[in-house]
Amino acid sequence: MLDTRFLKIVSQFHVEQTRIGILYSGVTPRSTVDISDEVNSQVAAANGEAVIRLSITVDGSCSARNAFPVLNIVPVWPGCVPVSIDGLIVKRRPLP
Repeated sequence: MLDTRFLKIVSQFHVEQTRIGILYSGVTPRSTVDISDEVNSQVAAANGEAVIRLSITVDGSCSARNAFPVLNIVPVWPGCVPVSIDGLIVKRRPLP
């Protein structure tokens, strides 16, 4: 593990994705979240080397879908789960 004193923060990392569930989440098309391409592109764009302090937040609300609360009891009415992933893009500081 590298001491953070030897790292320089060059940018913020942020990705948002929403996943859909049908039949009370029994059917979840594209339920996995793969952020590898986003990590690679954002780290390269920031001229960084890694992402640290990665945090994943799941927000329980999907305002557009929840605007009709009575329909949420219908099994075929899709629900959704917004996922937000944040972190810091860093690179190594030169050694003194």
